[in-house]
Amino acid sequence: MKEKLKNIIAKGIIALDESSNTMNRRLEAHDIELNLENRNLWRKIILTIPNLENYISGVILYDETLKFLYEEGIISSLIKKGVSIGIKVDKGIYEYENKKRITLGLDDLDSRMQEYHSLGCKFAKWRAVFSLDDIDDSNIELNIYHLAIYSIICLKYGVIPMVEPETLVLDGDHDINDSFEIMKGILQKLVQIFDLMNIPFENIILKINYVLPSKTRLNNYSNEDIITSTIMLFEETLPDTLSNIAFLSGGLDPETATNLYRLIKQKDSSYNFTYSYGRAVQEEGLSIWRNAKENRVIQNTIQNRLKKLLN
Repeated sequence: MKEKLKNIIAKGIIALDESSNTMNRRLEAHDIELNLENRNLWRKIILTIPNLENYISGVILYDETLKFLYEEGIISSLIKKGVSIGIKVDKGIYEYENKKRITLGLDDLDSRMQEYHSLGCKFAKWRAVFSLDDIDDSNIELNIYHLAIYSIICLKYGVIPMVEPETLVLDGDHDINDSFEIMKGILQKLVQIFDLMNIPFENIILKINYVLPSKTRLNNYSNEDIITSTIMLFEETLPDTLSNIAFLSGGLDPETATNLYRLIKQKDSSYNFTYSYGRAVQEEGLSIWRNAKENRVIQNTIQNRLKKLLN
């Protein structure tokens, strides 16, 4: 497990795990026709970047894309080059009473995990979503239990769980201290429940957002302020054995997300930091796809972003 986990987070992880509906919205925003062919083609363009293995160590996929790329022979090619394959296994967010959110997908997860493992997946991701505006203790606990059960099923098949308790910190109107306190409560509950269920912290990847103020107040804080708060959060909540941490971009523009990651990697800490960015890696390439005369132009754009994240 230790060696497998080390390989996954060695460089960086591209998140190409948007659901069909989410990917359709991204395509629509750039006036690109919405269909399965274009969704799969977009992922194929990225994953056939020459020497991609020099810049990333992992990729997270969505069910339809994983199976398409498997049939195309791209999955086996990536594995041979040392890129670890991950899969998003949750089935999205369900809103219930008073806009509380819960993540679905536990019902058939065991059988799906068995299949994904057979297709070469080394890790899996499950996302829970929390809002600062209507935070609720019982809802936090429910989501964390789902994350714990998912993790147990992953580990049963030797698959590394990527546990993602995302707090939508950029929404609303609040300062960085508000985000810090909410995220602290969520992580404390995660540690408590995972410990109760005997889930080994050293065998998971925590995927999480930086501690940020709302977008309306982002200019009030320096990157140094954000990174200081983020590391302080980990030091106050995480056990020593939970040291493998991947950052999500969560609506940040590519340059800001890159600068924050590069800054936190420079810090002297006991954590194994990596990134697991989706939009922050894809957006620049996606914005030129419709008018690009050849795919290599798009690939060069994304490759340049990956180089900046690596150095």
